[in-house]
Amino acid sequence: MDAIETEYNGYRFRSRLEARWAVFFDNADLTYKYEPEGFDTGEYGYYLPDFWLGHYIDGLFDDGWGFWVEIKPTTADNIEVAKLQAVCVQTGHNGLLLQGDPYPDEFEITKVQVTHLDNPRLMPEYHPFWLWIGKLDDNPRRKQLERAYKAARQARFEHGQVGPPSEWM
Repeated sequence: MDAIETEYNGYRFRSRLEARWAVFFDNADLTYKYEPEGFDTGEYGYYLPDFWLGHYIDGLFDDGWGFWVEIKPTTADNIEVAKLQAVCVQTGHNGLLLQGDPYPDEFEITKVQVTHLDNPRLMPEYHPFWLWIGKLDDNPRRKQLERAYKAARQARFEHGQVGPPSEWM
């Protein structure tokens, strides 16, 4: 299936899946930049990560530290992981490959952790958004994360409909 370019929040996303993740990020109060910078990864060619997610420290957004994020509809191949890993090594920032739709238990995460020079690995138990809201079971923002998943699932872009149907205009 071909990707469907989708407008949302002032961006023209290359795919509906990227736009759905943007809806999730917005509803989880995660600040992102879409395709902010490209990189020469050497043997893998030029690469443009989909998102930059800044990091929250003590409740304040810090754009100087965060994650490169690549979105894929299915499990990424070794070359996709190697491209992201090359960007992470060049910049000193970690990366996430989010594979699948932004619905609970329906996506896989490959974390590229350069801070410890680990090899990339699938981490189904790793929930990257804990970095911003803490563990789901003991944080009052758990409901916000659940709403973010729901908004991403319910977003319909054909007529600008985003979020739960009650918010559609």
